This record gives sequence, structure tokens and C-alpha cells, in this order.
Amino acid sequence: MTEPPPEVRPINQPKRNVAIRASAGSGKTFALTKRYLELLFRGVPPDRILATTFTRKAAGEILSRIVGRLAESLLDPTARAQLQKDLGLESLEQSEVEKQFLLVVDRLSGAKIGTLDRFFSVAARQLSLELGLPAGWNVLDTLENASLRSESVSDLLSGHSGKELAQLCRLLSKGEVHRQVYQQVDELVTELHEVHGEASQDAWEALPRSAELSTPELESYLDTIERFPLSQPPSLAKVRDKDVETAREARWLDFVSKGIGPSVISGTLTYNRKPLPDGLVPAYEAVCRHASAVLRNRLVVQNSATYQLLAKFDTHYRDKQFRAGGIRFSDVTAFLARAITEDVSIWPTGPTGVEHLLLDEFQDTSTLQWRVIAPLARHCATIENGSFFCVGDPKQAIYRWRGGVAELFDTLSNDVASLEWHNLIESYRSSPVVIEFVNRVFESLSDNPVFAGDEVLRGVARKWLERFQTHRSARAEKPGYVRLLVAPEETESEEESDLHFSFVAHEIANLRDQSPGASIGVLVRENRAVARMLGELRGLEWKQVKREGIHFQGTRPFHSYFHFSIGLIIREALRPYFTFRIRR
Repeated sequence: MTEPPPEVRPINQPKRNVAIRASAGSGKTFALTKRYLELLFRGVPPDRILATTFTRKAAGEILSRIVGRLAESLLDPTARAQLQKDLGLESLEQSEVEKQFLLVVDRLSGAKIGTLDRFFSVAARQLSLELGLPAGWNVLDTLENASLRSESVSDLLSGHSGKELAQLCRLLSKGEVHRQVYQQVDELVTELHEVHGEASQDAWEALPRSAELSTPELESYLDTIERFPLSQPPSLAKVRDKDVETAREARWLDFVSKGIGPSVISGTLTYNRKPLPDGLVPAYEAVCRHASAVLRNRLVVQNSATYQLLAKFDTHYRDKQFRAGGIRFSDVTAFLARAITEDVSIWPTGPTGVEHLLLDEFQDTSTLQWRVIAPLARHCATIENGSFFCVGDPKQAIYRWRGGVAELFDTLSNDVASLEWHNLIESYRSSPVVIEFVNRVFESLSDNPVFAGDEVLRGVARKWLERFQTHRSARAEKPGYVRLLVAPEETESEEESDLHFSFVAHEIANLRDQSPGASIGVLVRENRAVARMLGELRGLEWKQVKREGIHFQGTRPFHSYFHFSIGLIIREALRPYFTFRIRR
């Protein structure tokens, strides 16, 4: 009879509910897979553990790391000793590793390791009737969805008279109609339909109206401004007269953004660095308050009109969706979130349910996704044998990928009981030179000249610094080089924009000349910049370079946030626009 394997006893029991802020390259995936293995060796069945992330690639990496580390520890005593140390075990025999390895492999198809979208889809299919979804629903592809949206917009517009449509478009475009009605409505529902599903009507109409001046009151203040005697500087009277003309034409956005208005609103009360006359300021302040009230009230009306339009569109669109037996991928989360608010239980509990929740890349979690997953998180955090674990980095939420809200990290303790926080600040990816650059920039962020004169931005920077900790590199032997260049300042003019792209293209050419055997990676903030850059490079006759590997990456998540290997060009300090990486 085979002897049972010795009991695996932990030296230190892992903390039950843990949240980790982990900088890029500091071991987020290692921390999550280590937690998963800790649970396995404590005897937790794989089907009681839900480990989830946001991409199939990342989910595959998590599963690969778990299986790979078990296999390596099974074959290599040194790897087994390291696993024992990492898991804090008194002992770890080969037989126990083999047992866990076979358990994972045997249940590989049922392992709950995947994307949030995958688990949401499974839950939605099991609860189709409760959620009000069509039987046997499928996810619409891009062309099908576009066709249904187009038909719904047409039905929406056919139900309004020409006068109603004109009024609607004026409300939606703040009084200026420059596009066809269909195009305008189509763009609006494409951009905001998902937002409509996430927020109630009360949220759309939460902004209260502000009191505006009566016409006689406004004219009285404008007369005071117009007749006020001004001598120095001479340009002040000219700007004042322009402001009065702007106000009488009701161009209130121009009034508060140009001329003397911005100085009055900000409280600096200067023009060309000279104080405004005391007698002029009260009248300006009154008109500025009126201008702000008018703009605010326009927004109130516009929000209400937008909601009404989206609600009507949603009625047509949902009807067509259900007739087609399909929904959008993002609708799955919305239906589940709605069910949560109606107290529908979407997560199995009891002996067959999830008891341990592991969330990766938490900074990319949207409010709607968290609304769905939060009940499971609270359940796992409070039951006797359960636990909650999450890891992420708000600093990497620079694109707010798929609606991710990094601020959820700040409120996590309100949702999950007895949460213990940890920080991972040692990078295993970047060299000391790169990490030193990161620390020099961010440790003095609020004092950066970019924020000079803007107390709001300085306050945001100070708030950000409250969470920043000095980073370290675990790769003392790794070489590195950082070069910071500031491109010509970009303005609204096309000429300046062309100058900026030309500057970047010439820098690419210089880097290519310096390292002819290397490829150059270019990170841009918007996909439309790719075409502009390609045009500039073609202008430099860079067809050969394009064939040999200049790689453009658009607005996908930039996980190597601090990994700049050769050079960095930014439009303005602390605001990366293009990043160049040399790969040898």
C-alpha cells in the first residue's frame, strides 16, 4: 500500500485578502501565480479558484507559469527548493508536487483561469432567461452591429419631424449644425450608447441649472465695462471693447476663454502682468458668472436631450438585436450589471462555487465590470475559507483601456473587508539608469515647470505623488540609456503640427543611422498619428527602413511603462508622445 505524501505545512499562513500595487516589471504575474500555487498546496481545488485578467495572452501566460513552475519543480530539485521557499513551506516533497501537477493538468479544461469577458459570457449564457436575453444568443460581429445601428438610427429619425430634428441637432451641437443630421446622430450613438447603459437618467440630469442675469442687468454691467475709463496699457481698451462685442453677440465661450475673462475667472486679475483697475473687476466678475451660468445651462439641456435621444435609439436597437438573436460583446457586462442592481445572483455559491478570487491588472477594471465582480469579491473575502487577491498599477492606466478606472484602487478597501495593501517597487526588467530617470522625474512632479501657474494641475500632481514610492532596479548589472528630447511646441496650426511630425521623423532617421542593425519601435498616443508618421518617413525615402522593421504601436496598453531603452521624444515634459526602443 502506497504511503500518503507527508502533510505540507506553511511556515507563514498567507494573508487572506491582499491588494498589491506593482510597478511595471516588478513581478505582478509572479505574485499572482505564487498566490495561486499557495492555494493549491493548501488543498484548495482548482475549480474553487477564479484567476482572471483582461487579455487571452495574459491569461495564457498565467496558466503557463503555473503549469511550467510545477513541471520544473517536479524535475529539478533546485527549482523545487525555490518553490518551497517562495511558498513559505516547511518541506516540499517531489510526490506532493507531482500530485498538484497531475491535479492541475487533469482539470486543465475546467480551470477557472481566463479573461473577465469569458467568465461574464459563461454567466450570461447560464442566466439568459433571468437577464432577458434572447434564447441561444450570439455575439454580433462588427458588420452585423453596424448594420443594426444604422437601421436603428434611420428608424429613430423617421419618427421625428424636420423641425424636431433641427431643434435636436442644435441642442446636441451647442447651437451649430455643420453636418448632416444622420451623421451627427450616428456619431453620437456610436460614442455614447454604452455610457447610456451604464448610467441612470438621474445621473444624466444631476447637473443643476444656474441663475443667469436678466437682460437689463446684463446690459447694465456691459455698459459699466464699456464706459470705464482706461489709459494704460493702450491694448487694454482694445481688448475690453472686443470683450463687450463678444458678450453682446452671446459668444460666451469666447468671453470666458479669451480677452480679460480668463484672468477674472482664475482670480489673477491681471492683463499683460499688470493689475486690472479695481472699478472694472466687479462688472467683469458679474458678466463672467453670467457667461458660466449660460454655458452650464446649455450643458444641462444638452445632457437631457442626449439622454432622451439615446433612450429612444436604445429602444429601436434592442428590438433589432433581439430579433437578430445577438448582442454586442460589451452588452454582456451591461446585462449582468443590471441584474446585480436587481439582486439577481449571478455567481454560484456553496460547495460548487468560487471561494478564492484573483484579479490581475486591476487598474484596467471598468466601473461596470467591478459592479459585476464586486459581489463575488465580497463573498470570497468574507466566507470562512475564502480569500480575495488583486494586483495592478494605476500608473499603467494611461489609456484607460476599455473604460478602465484606476481610481477604483482607491475605493477598494470600502468594498472588500480586511484588505491588506502591499507595494512592489523593485523592477526586474529595467536597468538602474532607467529607474533613476523615473525617480528623478516623478519625485519632483509637482514642481515641474509644465504645471507652473496652474494650481489645479499642481494639486493633481501632488495627489499623484502621495502614492509614488522611490523605485529600485533588481538588475544592477544591466546597462541602460535614457535620452530626453523636447519636440517643437505644437499648436492648433497645421504648420506647427507638420513641424512636430517632421522633427520626430528626422530623429528616427538619426537613430537608424547610429544603429543600422537595429529596429525602431514608435509608440503613438492616437492611431491617426501612424499615417502622419508614415507620410513623413516616406518623404525621407525610408521605404527600406519600413520593410526592415519600424514597428508602430497604437493605443493598446503600454505595459512597459518605464522601459525606455534608447530614446524618448515628448511633446512636452512628462507627456510622452513618441517612444523609440532599439532592439538588438
